[in-house]
Amino acid sequence: TGTPLKLSISVGQFDSWEEACTSLLKQLQAQPNLEPFWEPVDMTLLPDYGMIIKDPLCFEQIKKRLRSKTFYKNVSDIQSDVDRVWSNAMNYMPSNNPLHALASHCKTECGMFFQKLLQAIPNTDD
Repeated sequence: TGTPLKLSISVGQFDSWEEACTSLLKQLQAQPNLEPFWEPVDMTLLPDYGMIIKDPLCFEQIKKRLRSKTFYKNVSDIQSDVDRVWSNAMNYMPSNNPLHALASHCKTECGMFFQKLLQAIPNTDD
């Protein structure tokens, strides 16, 4: 699955949480090993996915939602969606699958990013 994710984002360099989250998505997209998380799951390849995962989500959908400027009201909204991408992978894949381990690692890394972001830019609904 390639090298583990290591985010290099200084949250203080952004004027808004939207800018910081856009930068996060760009860094995630630049990681070749995260390609399986970018597009919707192909149900013809994994026909049981929809039975196991009730609320599928991928980063392309999150990117579109963020670009819309109306879907996410605050950091917690997008954090919840990012977390769901990783959780869905972990719930679907067995724990010995490399994608499960990668999702777990990324969930931790992104969680630290959002924690820093919430400290730098308070969570508001504005």
